[in-house]
Amino acid sequence: MSFVALRFDVAAADADRWSDALLDAGALSIDAADPFAGTGDESPIFGEPSEAPRGWWHVTRLTALCAGGVDPATVVRSAADALALAEPPFERYRVPDRDWVRATQAQFAPLRITDALWIVPSWCTPPRPDATNILLDPGLAFGTGAHPTTRLCLRFLAEELTPGESLLDYGCGSGILAIAAAK
Repeated sequence: MSFVALRFDVAAADADRWSDALLDAGALSIDAADPFAGTGDESPIFGEPSEAPRGWWHVTRLTALCAGGVDPATVVRSAADALALAEPPFERYRVPDRDWVRATQAQFAPLRITDALWIVPSWCTPPRPDATNILLDPGLAFGTGAHPTTRLCLRFLAEELTPGESLLDYGCGSGILAIAAAK
């Protein structure tokens, strides 16, 4: 299935309303991003919960993904009418069809915790077959193991836990720590 996307910038105060209106008008999904990402004017809003400011970027770039047969102009017009706002100028572009599962999987590679402990996506070959390899599908039922605190705990387990010891993990992690401890 092919897709078409439309993209425009809105004020922070209108971002939620526009997102909802675009979905109601037929968009399949909405992405909100910093239009200045990658520049000196970038505003990192989404970080650790204790550090991140709440809300939208002062100017927020909305990208609406629509089915290939949908006219983006109609979606924007319907959303603007529902909001009683003027239609914003927008950019439209085709999103070519591809194997989205493989494209998503490509972002995950085996993760070295120590020479003897690896987190390995199930579709990858373990780089060190003789190591302890935790095979999982990152991002589904499990995280990736890449978060700094998870890596720190995994490194601790690999270096300090000895066979036969018991361990209590009372955190809210993805289960990687418990699997590593059991292995």
